[in-house]
This record gives sequence, structure tokens and C-alpha cells, in this order.
Amino acid sequence: MSKGRRWWFGLAGMLLAAISLGGSALPVQVGSEVAASAAAGLFDTYVAGLIRTMDVLALTEELRSGDWESMTSLLEAFQEESLPMATWFVEPDGGYSTVDGGRASANLADRPYFPIVMSGETAKGFLVVSRSTGRQSMVLAVPVLRDGEVIGALGVSVFLDSLSEAIAEDLSLPSDLAFVALTADREIALHSDPSLLLLTADEAAVSFEDAASQTSSLLDWTFWVARGN
Repeated sequence: MSKGRRWWFGLAGMLLAAISLGGSALPVQVGSEVAASAAAGLFDTYVAGLIRTMDVLALTEELRSGDWESMTSLLEAFQEESLPMATWFVEPDGGYSTVDGGRASANLADRPYFPIVMSGETAKGFLVVSRSTGRQSMVLAVPVLRDGEVIGALGVSVFLDSLSEAIAEDLSLPSDLAFVALTADREIALHSDPSLLLLTADEAAVSFEDAASQTSSLLDWTFWVARGN
């Protein structure tokens, strides 16, 4: 991952210094509280930055043209400088194209985020199995307007396993600690062990004994850090 794609993780080193340097002198709960706050902060910083960039792209003439060929080069560069994800543009009828695959045969009109973004609102945090890649993903989408009308939307499907691995790596948690992000429905959105993604906390037998938590400022996700989850 390039330096440009990892700038938002720089805070982790400062926040987690107490964990990595404090050794056994720090109670586990203190270390867990710092780590949970850091995990939520890393996630929020990344997502907020990604949405800001998407908002800027949505104002460009390339995207406001609604023409896929005109916007492809711009979106390719955007995708290259981000965490692993699929970048796409969806039209008002649900038809869409992706950077990696071009015009898709599927349709997004039945996705729960579709009516939100087509009404002119930003859609964020929707968990799906991507129709273009087959990977477990978090969808973010921003409307693209021309003359006050929504003519489509710019969307990304951020791969949950890659995002989980990036956060886990930058947290540098001790081997006996793990992090998990749960949705309001107790679905696992992110986890130190990506094999548990999109299971419920009960299905994955995730324990929160002696766990510390921090809620995301952007989504109704709660980040937990505890022993051996």
C-alpha cells in the first residue's frame, strides 16, 4: 500500500504507544480502551476522507457528463490511490459500470442504498456481497447532479477483508488482543480474523468479556477490543 493511501493511519502509532511500550505494567482494560478508540478513529478518518474525495469527484465535468468513457481515467486513478475496492458509476435505472469490469450485466436498483443515493443523499456503510467481484464489501455512494437533477451516483465497494487487515496491521495489537466492529444488528463488519466477516456475533461466538468499546462517529458501528476474539 502506498504512503498516500496510508496517511490516515498515522495516528495509530501515537495512540497505541502505551500498549506496545507499556508491557505488563498496563492493565489489559486500559490498553483495550486505547485500542478501541484508535480502531474507531482509524475507520472514521478513512471513510470521511474517502467520502470527501468522492464528493469532489462528483463535481467534475467528467462525472457530471454521465458518460462512462469520459470518467474512466479519473476513476481509475482514484481507485489506484485507495484501499482495495471496486469503483463504479450507477445510472438512474440501476445499470452500472465498474473500473475493472466495464459495463455490468447486473442491476443495482434493488440494493437498499440505491433509493437513498438517487434521492440526492450520501449512502454509507451498507454491507453487501459485491455483484461485480463477489467479495464482502462496504458500500459508499454519493449522488452526481447536473442542473439540480441526480443523473447518477459514484460508488465504491470497499473490500472488508482488506480494510480489516489494514486496521489490524496499523493497530499492532498484542497477540492476545483482537478487534471487531459490529453493526447495530450485531453483524460483524470488520474483524482481526476476516473469516468471521458478515457473521453475527452469536454465530461467530465473539466474547466481550473484559472488552472495551468505542462507537464510530460516522456509522452506528461499535468497535470492540478484547482478549482472544
